[in-house]
Amino acid sequence: MALMSIIAIQNLDPDIWRGFKVPGLQDITGDAKKSPRWVPDRQTAIDYILTSCGEMSLVYSDPLILRHMIRSWTNRRFPIWADLYNTTLYKYNPIWNKDGTITEERDLSENEDETTTGNVTTGKTTVDDEDTTGEVDSSGTTDADIKGNVTSFDTNAYSPNDQQIQDIDTTSHAEHAGTRDLTRTENGSEDSSGSRDRDRTEKEKTVRIEQGNIGVTTTQQMIKEQRESVMFSLYDVIMQDFKHEFCVMVY
Repeated sequence: MALMSIIAIQNLDPDIWRGFKVPGLQDITGDAKKSPRWVPDRQTAIDYILTSCGEMSLVYSDPLILRHMIRSWTNRRFPIWADLYNTTLYKYNPIWNKDGTITEERDLSENEDETTTGNVTTGKTTVDDEDTTGEVDSSGTTDADIKGNVTSFDTNAYSPNDQQIQDIDTTSHAEHAGTRDLTRTENGSEDSSGSRDRDRTEKEKTVRIEQGNIGVTTTQQMIKEQRESVMFSLYDVIMQDFKHEFCVMVY
């Protein structure tokens, strides 16, 4: 079969693009999904392929085979296209080479436990010994006048009978001895205990934002690099992929 161009095969079977797709909103990652600045268009990509490769001969001339190959090629290259598409949605200042936030957090915790226990015992013992001894001597003289009276049988009156005068000497001696033991004991006990618990927590958070040009690269150089980034086109990438995959590159 003779070689045919993509435009000729599309005229025979417009359905050859059935399995072709480009990244869309569902393929956006990160915050850019909320408000993307652009979304690739499938028909625009097809038209660009036809414009750039329309007159070039294809490796496959059978429309059914080409439809299958385009679907297979799309599935293989699609993850790369999706990642490249997300790189076009990044938001940044092109003349800054430093844009970051530094967050420092410090957690200080202190715990103090103190327990005191005391036991004081006091005792005092006193022993007293006492010995007692003594002697008592006494002496004296006693004069005694002893008279006797009698009565006669014929009268009731007494008449002196006899009289005795005596001197009586008395002497006495007494001794005594004794011992006294006295033991006195005093005991005392005092218990004391206490505890103290103190917790202290301190949190410190510092947020520092650093942005701008720190001088590593000049602003002019960064502007030049931004111009090169702007020239990037996902449609160009898809078209070049198609050309290298399906077009005959020998003229």
